[in-house]
Amino acid sequence: MRTGFLPDEPDYGHLAMKLFRWSELQVLLAPHGTIVDACAAGLLPAAETEEPELREFISRTELAVAGEPGAVSSGQHILAVLRLEP
Repeated sequence: MRTGFLPDEPDYGHLAMKLFRWSELQVLLAPHGTIVDACAAGLLPAAETEEPELREFISRTELAVAGEPGAVSSGQHILAVLRLEP
């Protein structure tokens, strides 16, 4: 959490990577254009259930909160829309 860097270690299941908070990405993106919007993806765990009502509830809830400022840094991924400036 302190550095955002995940090493390439046995049993991690991924390559070495840098994880970003939304505040860090804003700083990187801002010089290149206008940030139009951002949201979290993978905020809630995928529902591996046979119950369609539960799957629908999880999807609906994630869509409802994914764009909230407190949620953007909390998902597995961050999606951002940037309008490039000439």
